Amino acid sequence: MYKSNIKVFVAGDAILVEGKKFEFNSLVSYAIGKGECPIDALSWLAHTKAKHPDAGHISHWLSPSLSCLSLEPREQKAIRGVVAMGEMVQFEGRYFYLQKSSNHNVDLFDAGIVSSMFKTVN
Repeated sequence: MYKSNIKVFVAGDAILVEGKKFEFNSLVSYAIGKGECPIDALSWLAHTKAKHPDAGHISHWLSPSLSCLSLEPREQKAIRGVVAMGEMVQFEGRYFYLQKSSNHNVDLFDAGIVSSMFKTVN
């Protein structure tokens, strides 16, 4: 399923949504960044979802990009794109729609995998 007009992002990319800055993150990128096995991290997530189905555990998310005052200059992340609410994006091999969350943040609604190469049969 190739969609030519879909914006593609990787973990750590910053975007603007309704004038607010957010960064893409995932359990896999977090595990790799901490020197942990991403496959173990996904296994932990599957186990946790089965044990606590209503806890809201997710594998991909957008984090608000926070600001702070500092005496030392810090490099700002470049904005990689402007994305509208409801727009579809590609991130780490999956398609997601951006949706407003109840706490004024943005949620990623999973819209499926990019390639069927590793798709599992249900």
